[in-house]
Amino acid sequence: MQSGRWSRRRLKPISRLSLPRLASGPAGLAIAFVGLIGLLVTFAWMADLSKLKDLERDFAQRVTITYAYSDGAQMRVEGDRPGPLLDTETLPSYVPNAVLAAEDHRFYEHGGFVLSSILRAGKANLTAGDTQQGGSTITQQLVKNTYGDKSQTLGRKLREIVIASEAERYFRRKYGRRGGKNRILSLYMSRIELGFHHNQPVLGFEDAALRYYNRRARDLTLGQSALIAGMLLNWNRLNPLNNYPEAKKRRDLVLGNMWRYGFIDEADYRRALATDDLPVDNRDRSFLYLVDELRPQVNGFAQAQDARDDIWVNTTLDSGSQRLAASIISRRLNGRDDLDAAMVALDATGAVRILIGARDYGRNQFDIASRGRRPLASTLKPFVYEAALLAGGRPGDTCLDTPLPENYGWPLGNAYSGGDDELTLYEAFAKSSNRVAARLGDQVGRARAKAVLDAVGFRRVLLAPGKTWVIASAGAPLDLAAAYLAFASARGERATPFLFDTFATQQGKVLKRSDRRVAASGLDPDSLRTMRSMMRRVMTHGTGRVAAAGVPLALAGKTGTSDDHHDGWIVVFGQDFVIAVWVGWMGPQGAEGPEDVTGAGLPSLILNDFLRAQTAGWVRSLGPVELSDAELERGQPFAVEPSAGVLSCGA
Repeated sequence: MQSGRWSRRRLKPISRLSLPRLASGPAGLAIAFVGLIGLLVTFAWMADLSKLKDLERDFAQRVTITYAYSDGAQMRVEGDRPGPLLDTETLPSYVPNAVLAAEDHRFYEHGGFVLSSILRAGKANLTAGDTQQGGSTITQQLVKNTYGDKSQTLGRKLREIVIASEAERYFRRKYGRRGGKNRILSLYMSRIELGFHHNQPVLGFEDAALRYYNRRARDLTLGQSALIAGMLLNWNRLNPLNNYPEAKKRRDLVLGNMWRYGFIDEADYRRALATDDLPVDNRDRSFLYLVDELRPQVNGFAQAQDARDDIWVNTTLDSGSQRLAASIISRRLNGRDDLDAAMVALDATGAVRILIGARDYGRNQFDIASRGRRPLASTLKPFVYEAALLAGGRPGDTCLDTPLPENYGWPLGNAYSGGDDELTLYEAFAKSSNRVAARLGDQVGRARAKAVLDAVGFRRVLLAPGKTWVIASAGAPLDLAAAYLAFASARGERATPFLFDTFATQQGKVLKRSDRRVAASGLDPDSLRTMRSMMRRVMTHGTGRVAAAGVPLALAGKTGTSDDHHDGWIVVFGQDFVIAVWVGWMGPQGAEGPEDVTGAGLPSLILNDFLRAQTAGWVRSLGPVELSDAELERGQPFAVEPSAGVLSCGA
């Protein structure tokens, strides 16, 4: 296959299309009439040729922005502003030739318009009573796109023909015959509309290559070039993101034209025909949630710095873990259109290693992981228990697990039936007793619990009003996971999540570093050690056993299930990392959700699949967290002075 300059087909003289050869009889009179009108239009619109001249100066230098995984693998390439002028002479020959085969294979033979094509299209449209054919050359299309007049009138068509002819002469005088043609083709390919990509217009071949195939136009394959060129016929119907089968049919037709017109040989045609040219967004798109979060910051940085060099964004995402998690969620929720899911993972520095905002970016672009506010259910309990320990409680202190008093006004029950009337805090936490949590929270009070939440950095939590705050408060998965970092850290440190390490040039020069913030939580080390032990028991004897089954790691964590099975959670941690999984039912409020939308249900199955398959170096076992017999010895009912509420663990 040829590369560099495309095949030099013999140029036929423009005189073949000249009007004098046709100027005889009635046809000659008609042509003369058209010529007279064209002459008048030429004088009327001559000044407008400046728009085409200005078009060459309108192309700003594109700064491409490459988003990369932490291992350097590219995930996304974007341009922050339109441009540049695409030089067709620097492209592989098949890229511009695909456009010629799709739109105007006689481009290098005409002087801006082909009269026979115009007359043929006019006859077809007259017969059909509608616009069925355009008959426009690439030069005419460039004129139409530049001047913005797309009305279907004779005056517009005549004007288009005249300006196209003038444009051909202008660029021929400026760059020579071949160079002028190349310039027109470059301008056309740099500004032609090529659909929408996630509600953003795609302008030009370079933009299309970046958005549909995550590469520069110079790196497109033959099949990819033909598919993009095929979109020129109808970019709405032939957008490969929305209608790949039709786009592929059109691609195959363009490839056939390229072979027929001598742009490629049969071997190249057969090889390209046998390949799939799915756009990258038809594959894993989970990384786009991170790109969406970072894009305003990156583009703002590029504009503020008036960047001239391409920018490489080194993100924190672990490529293997991200793809594995996305594939597991897709498989586990296959056929469950009423469910959505999110998953995040952080290391002790706050680096986000996994960010899956929702189950499918094509269905839902809203980043639930970062921006959602879902009922946290029992995943908030560790902070209530931590507040109780800081207030003087011990894991062996007891608390009633009996129904709440009728006069309390909140008939809260447990997910389990039966059991003991009285549990130690250690036992109640493992069983996720709602009644014990309500008594404990009422005694400790919102103020003490809020102080713990502030200490671990969970400031965006939406605490529910009244008595239900213990299990009915709301927050985002990313914020919740970050709050658990204080438990995962051997030093009890909190960290602010961050999504990138550096912005750099492609040569490695660092332009900006992330603002990493790791600080001591100020919580008592002994109380944190006790909480780690209590959450470890959740994974070995409590509601986290499904997630831990068969996993060769020592983990700690907490599950949660909201009322009516609308939200299921599990948050686990090992040494210096946290993973949070949320699954939610998207059905109507007030209706009962599926039985497997519980902390021990789908979220735990997703996490178990991931933990058993992952090989990431940042996933490490928790150190020893066992409590002594003396610490676990059953004591007196928990009490705190002053008590914030009316409930008591002892009555």
